[in-house]
Amino acid sequence: MRLQILFLILLIFNSSNLFTQTETESSLEYGGKLPIENFDNQFLNRPKSVWSILRSSSNNKLLIGTYEGISEFDGQNLKSIEIKGEIENQINPSFTRTIIEDEKGQVYVAGGGFFGRIFDNAYGNSEYSSLMNKLPDSINPYNQFYWGGLSNKSEVYLYTRESIIRWNGNEFDKNWVFNKNSKNKNEGEIQTLIGVNERIFTKVWGKGLYELIDNEFQFIKGSELYSTNRVESMIEINEEDIAILSSSTEINILKKDGAIINGDFRELSKWLIDNKIYNVSRQSKLSNENIPIISFDSGILLVDKNLSIIGQIDQKDGLLSNTITSIFIDSQDDIYLTNLLSAAKINANSAYSVYDKDDGIKGLVRKINKINNQLFFNTTEDLYFIDSNKDKSLEFKVNNLKFNDLPKNFIEFNNSIVAINSKKMIEINSNFQTKTISNLGSYQCPSQSLLNENLLIVSDPTQGLLFYEKLKNNFSLKYKRRVRGDLGVIGFRELSPGILYVETSGDEGSFIISYDSFGNFNEKRLFIPKIKEIISNNNYDNNLINSELNEISLEPFYLYILPTENEYIIFNDDLEIFGFDQNFELFPLNQNFESIFNQDIIEFVWLEIITGRKPLTIVSSKTGHNWFLTQNGIVETAFSKENGFKIIKTHSYGLIDKDELSGSFFIENTSQGEKIWLGSIDSKIIQYNPEKYMNEKRINPLPIIDNVIVDGKQIFKNFNSFSFNESRNVRFRFSYPNFDKFNKNKFRYRLIGLNEDWSEWTSSNESVFTNLFEGEYSFQLQSLNAEGIISEISEFYFDIRTPWYRTILSYIIYAAIAVILILFFGRYQANRSRIQAENNRRISDLEEAKKIQESMLPKIIPEFAGYDIAAGLITSTEVGGDYYDFFQSNKNELFAVCGDATGHGTAAGMMVSIIKSGLNGLPILSVNVILEKLNNIVKKIDLGRLRMSLSVLKLTKEKIEYSAAAMPPFFYYNTKKGTCQEILLEGLPLGGLKNESYTKQSLKMSTGDTIMVVSDGLPEAENENKELYDYQRINSILKTSNEFSAEEIKKKLFNSLDKWLKGGIPQDDVTVLIIKKN
Repeated sequence: MRLQILFLILLIFNSSNLFTQTETESSLEYGGKLPIENFDNQFLNRPKSVWSILRSSSNNKLLIGTYEGISEFDGQNLKSIEIKGEIENQINPSFTRTIIEDEKGQVYVAGGGFFGRIFDNAYGNSEYSSLMNKLPDSINPYNQFYWGGLSNKSEVYLYTRESIIRWNGNEFDKNWVFNKNSKNKNEGEIQTLIGVNERIFTKVWGKGLYELIDNEFQFIKGSELYSTNRVESMIEINEEDIAILSSSTEINILKKDGAIINGDFRELSKWLIDNKIYNVSRQSKLSNENIPIISFDSGILLVDKNLSIIGQIDQKDGLLSNTITSIFIDSQDDIYLTNLLSAAKINANSAYSVYDKDDGIKGLVRKINKINNQLFFNTTEDLYFIDSNKDKSLEFKVNNLKFNDLPKNFIEFNNSIVAINSKKMIEINSNFQTKTISNLGSYQCPSQSLLNENLLIVSDPTQGLLFYEKLKNNFSLKYKRRVRGDLGVIGFRELSPGILYVETSGDEGSFIISYDSFGNFNEKRLFIPKIKEIISNNNYDNNLINSELNEISLEPFYLYILPTENEYIIFNDDLEIFGFDQNFELFPLNQNFESIFNQDIIEFVWLEIITGRKPLTIVSSKTGHNWFLTQNGIVETAFSKENGFKIIKTHSYGLIDKDELSGSFFIENTSQGEKIWLGSIDSKIIQYNPEKYMNEKRINPLPIIDNVIVDGKQIFKNFNSFSFNESRNVRFRFSYPNFDKFNKNKFRYRLIGLNEDWSEWTSSNESVFTNLFEGEYSFQLQSLNAEGIISEISEFYFDIRTPWYRTILSYIIYAAIAVILILFFGRYQANRSRIQAENNRRISDLEEAKKIQESMLPKIIPEFAGYDIAAGLITSTEVGGDYYDFFQSNKNELFAVCGDATGHGTAAGMMVSIIKSGLNGLPILSVNVILEKLNNIVKKIDLGRLRMSLSVLKLTKEKIEYSAAAMPPFFYYNTKKGTCQEILLEGLPLGGLKNESYTKQSLKMSTGDTIMVVSDGLPEAENENKELYDYQRINSILKTSNEFSAEEIKKKLFNSLDKWLKGGIPQDDVTVLIIKKN
């Protein structure tokens, strides 16, 4: 039964009275669309066709067979599995017709020219392993096209047009040939292979049906009917009978004794023939024994265990195509389909379904209500109802009520509906005829009087309360009343017959108004007790409104009303709860509303609530519990005056996106429990059964750690011990094979051994850990799905071995070297001054290293003809290894160096000393050769992890030659072009690899051209906001300083850095070398 949504219309049914049906609530069944995830052709990388699908029970990944091959989807990425093998590599395998899983979870794939299994390789990736080379010699492996297959326990059966072959898990042990003696080409061809429980059947053209008995296919007597008719599926309908489904003839029954009789399923037979039922090798059933039958023209047909038609799922329900080519049902009743060019997943056991814009709904859903066994709702566009009429011949159309303005509210009134918008009020009778009640107001809140069932009360923000009486099918305005004579009314509730709680317009406060059928009114302002006491003690007017309270220095207050099982209650802005006494005065219940309000109620807009456009809460007629929509879920509470609101349960939204909810909802009691109707902002209404959701069958997959990458190289997943030098950086890639709104899957992780804290939830499926030290580690991973369910932990253990240079022996050697260096530096300082030496013994090694660093630098900047040179160094809080120097072999050449040693303190100073000594000891060489010689010197000394980045420049009259080892780019300003270029030379730092080669380049300098060399401490200087000084800022300063001298450029740069750091000290040394052509 396909249930339709209708606009409330002024038409159509002459014989049906929708408001007077006697059908009970429990017998009603509303349809709606089940959740469908489509994997469209583009998502699947545009295959020519799609023919098979399976969700692996071992890793829960999705395998999809296409014309081009096999695709695997893990919830994050779609990957292709290459079909390769000794036979496959010589042909062009294609057309993955079948994907099969045996009872052990082993997955097999077969199609045009291939058969093999899918397994996880050592890297954790899925891979195809061919079994074609195991075919017996009697079968030509180059001429096999497997049209389909099935598994039976650990065995796999495949069929071509000529034969059926069996794989027993280790070898092909049987081959049945059917047409080898046939003179007719088509006679003896196999049309299909079908399994029913452990029985196996095949249909052969020109013959009929065969069953595998005692290891041979034996002909079924009486099946000659199928020699010329197709067999598409076979379904066990009781313990003895099997229904034979065909696309060309009616359904027949195979009895236990082998007899074939007519099944008398005319309606289903006609549908199967008309809509072209499509072939399946094993007909799957849902856990409730319903059976989805696929077709080539009309999507899926659902039938029950007795083959009675239940419903249909097709393009109208969200499928991309009605041409279904295969089906698979997983253990949680999710249906997976392929439909020629795409695939889909249907949550067949879903706790919710929807009606949406495809059903004619437009606008944000405001109010939902059940009226005479029909569900009505209005949106910002119009008024609708869901019809439960079971006459399948009726075709409903979407019709517009043709309001002149947006519909605001509606109620039931004596077997009719009264609907309002901001311009008019109309009545819609049971035959959908409309009549205007009035069009002279700005109506807000309609309600049927509890005092007089023929009296309609309507609020109007200008006119106040309007009372319409219905006599002889016509409404007339009987009387109207403003509060205090001049205040309009935005909303009200009738507390008991003739007693109204009223909210006035302009936020002027709440009143209690009593009325009778003769137009007599009494009104009083409703105060909370503490305000009432102040007014009484000061002899103020008892009817003061909020603006008047403000004039006498009393703070205005606002009240909010909500229903409970037995009565209305009030709460205020402080969330204090009050009840009504017998005189309708407020008294405190000494309870508060915080436990509910702190849940963050969805779309709490009081104007919408007090006017009745949507509820703050719904009271269940079954339990008397109050239900609230909140950001944390659907909160079910029990209210009592003694205990306030006690939360019974917070129901999850499941896969429903709470961000799309409009705040409107309705609770319906059914035989399946309390069903909730939820309004959406997206032209949609959702029916949801939270109790069913709690009992849904679920696959809770573990997240999968797909790849482990160490220093850029993927490693075997069972290899988990790394040496220190190879494992400084470890990258993990992972996935989560959950396919319900899979784009909302999230991950969090932690690396035990580095940090016990979990990361924030992220949609990224990759994590990177850098500069790890030796030790034992455990990478832990969890997933979060769209339902808010957190998975169990997946884990990968690994360890990093201690490097040789951090062994005990190494530390003894380091200590000895440190002692020698300290003695050397002590003597050096003693020779300068005894007093200075005495003071220096009291300073730290850090201060000592600063002086050593400064001693390495040239005292003056040399003058060299044709060039203006400046250099400078700013030391950081920790002394680094920054260094610059100049060497002049003759008056025509000047060498300039600028470098940065790794580390800090004494070790860095030692590296600088080695470099300086090496430069002094080297002959005059090319700049790149100087670096190569220095590299071998440092490598030979073997300082462990210490390295040195260095730039070498040679200045001559005509040009500048330069080479660099792992230095930042240097900046070249070209005066003629007015451009500033960053030049980066690649090369490892000194001490990295022995016999490393370095490149050399040269620049021909013109007057005004400038070269600037910097250490990485300058661009990486962080300000208080953790922002980097960056290369662009350096580039900009050099580009705008063409008229300055080299020294002025240096000062300008250092002043800019000082402002950036706000007078602070950089985290690393900053060195600058500036060379400008005169």
